[in-house]
Amino acid sequence: MRIAIVTEQEYLEKGWKEDNILRIKLISLLRSEGYKFSESNVVIIDWRDKLIDLHGFDAIFISSSWNAVDFPNEFKEWLIKSESDGVPRLINCKEMILKSLDKKYYFQELASVLTNQNLVGGLIPTYFTPSRSENNANQKINFDQVQSFLKNLGCSSNEIVVKPRISADGKDVSKIKLDLKNDQTINEDLQVALGKNKVKESGGMIQPYISAIDTQGEYQLLFLNGEFSHATVKLPGFGSCDECPEYDETMNKFAAAIYNEAKRLSKNKKLKKNNQ
Repeated sequence: MRIAIVTEQEYLEKGWKEDNILRIKLISLLRSEGYKFSESNVVIIDWRDKLIDLHGFDAIFISSSWNAVDFPNEFKEWLIKSESDGVPRLINCKEMILKSLDKKYYFQELASVLTNQNLVGGLIPTYFTPSRSENNANQKINFDQVQSFLKNLGCSSNEIVVKPRISADGKDVSKIKLDLKNDQTINEDLQVALGKNKVKESGGMIQPYISAIDTQGEYQLLFLNGEFSHATVKLPGFGSCDECPEYDETMNKFAAAIYNEAKRLSKNKKLKKNNQ
């Protein structure tokens, strides 16, 4: 059984801590079941490396390919290519990744789930601006439109955030204070924010600023094969929680879940090959 952990070139060269820990734990699990040459059975790869034969893996786990947001169309092609032989090998949900690349469509998917399943809760009011490739790309956005949109949703804030629809690294994100400024100054600040490269290219999203992110952080919920696995807290300032007492136990459970899914995919691959 061959497993690939997917990263990007920068982290392949530097070594992403969680990827290295996951690889060690997967190798240990392979050895415990009697696999020979287990170290070469689990590799960390750069998703943009054209020399890698993706079809040679039984299972592929996308872990730290953060630069996918810089090459969204190329990444979409890579996702499709990974299973172009008709054999499922992605541990991550391909459909969900494709939807979540552009936060506008991910937002729409989440809103639909909340509505259809009558779930309690809501999404942060978000005003989306068009991407460079969309029909209304030249549409002029002014603060009056944004303010009216937020007020209609019963939302008021002293600050707004403008960020790209396709992003994962905080680049080209702007925070605009609304108090003690006249509308003309706010609108000028908004135009500067909307004119940043990533916002212009992928489209933007304008939201009220949630101050708790700076003081308490935010929760991340992880699901494996449709089932809740664990939650983490992204601390303010991108702090790390790898020194928490639960860290090693969580990584063990996470590696075990990845391993079990890899075994399932490997078994299905062999069945499909035998039936051909």
